[in-house]
Amino acid sequence: MKYLTKVKIIVLALILSVGISIVFAWTDPTEPPFGGNVPAPVNVGATEQTKTGRLNVSDFFWADFVGVNGSAYVDRRLVIKNVGGNAPDTGDIITAVDNAGTADWTPRPTLSCVKRTDTSDGTSASVNCLPGEVLTGGGGSCLAGSLVGSVQPVSPNTWQITCAQTTTVTSIAVCCNLQW
Repeated sequence: MKYLTKVKIIVLALILSVGISIVFAWTDPTEPPFGGNVPAPVNVGATEQTKTGRLNVSDFFWADFVGVNGSAYVDRRLVIKNVGGNAPDTGDIITAVDNAGTADWTPRPTLSCVKRTDTSDGTSASVNCLPGEVLTGGGGSCLAGSLVGSVQPVSPNTWQITCAQTTTVTSIAVCCNLQW
């Protein structure tokens, strides 16, 4: 029994010495909460969280919203399934809806080009693209005499041909527009 009492005293002395050393090793914080402390980790809470350093994620899934203030870099593939309430079709592009950064899926535009021609008697002929079209090129010919110049632009959407002498002059313009 005396042996058991001695063991109890030794164990109690060890516990007290460890406990007292922990108490004396404690130092008070140098600043009030949360200053000087380790920042809170990114967590599953419902409140907005800001991380000042880089955040590398190997597999990322979100259910509702992700905001990026600055640049975002995607190494392999970025999948944007639904923007502005519209699900995309193959080939659709994302376009800005307003200057606040709202975007939406839109069908990819198609480029439509036509050849417009004007033929007249004289020393020159010019042809205009229609409103909404953009002049992308042109040319022409002189029935007699030599071609003096093929000039673009006479105005932004007008192609003009000039011949050295009075003849039948043909001016050709290639006019294109994007159809959304």
